[in-house]
Amino acid sequence: MVECQLPKLDVAGSSPVARSICRKPQGDTPPVINIACVAIFNMVAAIRPLLIVVRWSGLSPTFLFSEAVFMYNELKDKIWELARPVAESEDMELIHVECIKMHSRWVFRLFLDKDAGVTLDDCAAVSNQLGDILDVHDLTRGPYTLEVSSPGPDRPISRDVDFIRYKGSCVRIRTSEKIDGMKNFQGILTDYADEDGAKIVRLEVSGTQYAIARQQIIKANLVDDAPVVPQR
Repeated sequence: MVECQLPKLDVAGSSPVARSICRKPQGDTPPVINIACVAIFNMVAAIRPLLIVVRWSGLSPTFLFSEAVFMYNELKDKIWELARPVAESEDMELIHVECIKMHSRWVFRLFLDKDAGVTLDDCAAVSNQLGDILDVHDLTRGPYTLEVSSPGPDRPISRDVDFIRYKGSCVRIRTSEKIDGMKNFQGILTDYADEDGAKIVRLEVSGTQYAIARQQIIKANLVDDAPVVPQR
């Protein structure tokens, strides 16, 4: 794997672990903070690096976790939209994007690929161009670090085309909800199909078949010590 990091430090605005957007209630009555809601807010913010939003509604704050997930996905989609044309202009393919909220900044991780293999110069070319674009758009209104790299042996899998391409390969999958009591799976990717309007990943683990809904998968990677058998 080759990697190029481009830190962005001097960007206006703050970047806390969780940014709160509050609206004060009407009138002179001071807002009452729900201690239980604040406790849940702090717990979830520590577990998952998402942008959490708290709004005042009358005298009670409402914790909108679903909106936090939406904003995280929206940020990742926006970076995809900005980064893909840059990668294609350099004759490369953008295969995966990760957005990670650290204590003082966001980390954007991009993975590129091409037939001849990605070099350090390739990563630097995309990093320099995309860094300027992200500065203009100021998506996070705060500091961030941009990491651009080749996929490496534990290649991330996030696109439909990759789940199809790597059927027959050993993969590691983590899910958002337990399936038969487990969230972490490692086995052979046997199929990827649309079933009753839902995309399903079929995985064989020690002789047992699991059907995992695509929307339940948080992260999927090829296993670096197992043979890769791409199917194009």
